[in-house]
Amino acid sequence: MTVVTLFNIAMELWGVLICIVCAGGVYVGAIRRTRRTYTKVSMQLLCALMLLADVSAWYHNGGCDKLDFYMTRIGNLGEYLINFIFIALFANYIWQTVSGDDMLENVSPHEWRARTSGGAKRNRKNQRSANARSKPKKPRSKKLDVIYAASALGIVLTIATQFNHMVYYIDSQNYYRRGPLFAIPQILGLVELALIVMLIIENRKNLSRPLFVTSLSFFVLPIVTTIVQILHYGLALQAIAITISIQFTFVVDTIEMNKKIRSQDDAYQKASYEAQHDGLTDLWSKSAGREQIENYFAHMQEDDQAVLIFVDIDDFKQINDTYGHKVGDFWIREVAQTLKRLYRHDDIIVRFGGDEYVALIKNTANERVIESTLDLFRRQLAQASAQYGQDVHCSIGACRVLSGKNVDLNLCLGFADHALYQSKREGKGMYTVVDYDSGKVQAA
Repeated sequence: MTVVTLFNIAMELWGVLICIVCAGGVYVGAIRRTRRTYTKVSMQLLCALMLLADVSAWYHNGGCDKLDFYMTRIGNLGEYLINFIFIALFANYIWQTVSGDDMLENVSPHEWRARTSGGAKRNRKNQRSANARSKPKKPRSKKLDVIYAASALGIVLTIATQFNHMVYYIDSQNYYRRGPLFAIPQILGLVELALIVMLIIENRKNLSRPLFVTSLSFFVLPIVTTIVQILHYGLALQAIAITISIQFTFVVDTIEMNKKIRSQDDAYQKASYEAQHDGLTDLWSKSAGREQIENYFAHMQEDDQAVLIFVDIDDFKQINDTYGHKVGDFWIREVAQTLKRLYRHDDIIVRFGGDEYVALIKNTANERVIESTLDLFRRQLAQASAQYGQDVHCSIGACRVLSGKNVDLNLCLGFADHALYQSKREGKGMYTVVDYDSGKVQAA
């Protein structure tokens, strides 16, 4: 075995190891696995098989026993066949990339808010129905069909060569020899690579700059080594060149894809948050807040307790008319912030209407706790009102839920609403507490 043969075998075995490791890296490193992810993994594994086939051909080349006889033929046949399959698969990967056939769905924030505005359960249903509606696909390029046809022709030519020795043959000494038409598969490969380059250039607007440059640079080493192998036989440069180039391409592609996924996930989360929260106060919106409270009531145990508070800014129209809408918006935010400071992070505070708020305080219905927190709310709001020299106060109705069994949100809201208007009738800036089970006033 010559030094050149040992060098080729060593390089290709290292290539096999790199491809297997990188296949795992592509799979594990993908934040979200798409068809392109599986295409890249398949290409890495095909590249490893192609290298193993070439290793087998080199190692057994010129061997005298029966194993050498078969492995030389199997190795060379496998290398040629896998090479054409690999190019076709690479063309498919490029088409998926440039055509958007397997890109992440581009959804505007408005459309995403529309999907998410109905709550979590409806979100999933909307998402499934949206996914089911396939977007119009870009018509497949004829260049892709030509590439597939060239790969198929190369495969047929390779299989026919096993009988007529047109491209290569194994001589009586079990040595690989080039046939009279050896250049044809190489030329077919160059044509396919050229068509893939044209696909990339034609669709460059659909690629980020790093991915565009890396995709084009992929072809430099394979094209150069293909030309070298046509002119000179001895080094297994083509498979090594493909192995090196594919790693650079897939690393950049994975980075760019993950950036896009993170960017889109951030946009989705922002749009989902905005759909469920009031833009002025950052509280839960009415629909999302109702769903949150209903969900909490549905999962309460019989010995669980809670209190539902209904807050309304007194004479809010007069505030707007006297001080202007900007001042009115300021007090809407101030009341919201006061409620958020007063209660816990996991309590549910909702902007229920223009100047109305609903707050569900979890795991407590103690009368003294309710009264102390409502008194504190009134004092803090009074301090802010005095600081700005404006007479702003709120009326409050609270409904205590002493048992978590079969709590109806509408009925609870009704009790809190009646308690609120009882507070208004008694002079405004007051609070009234009622019990859900009895509807009786407990404190005013």
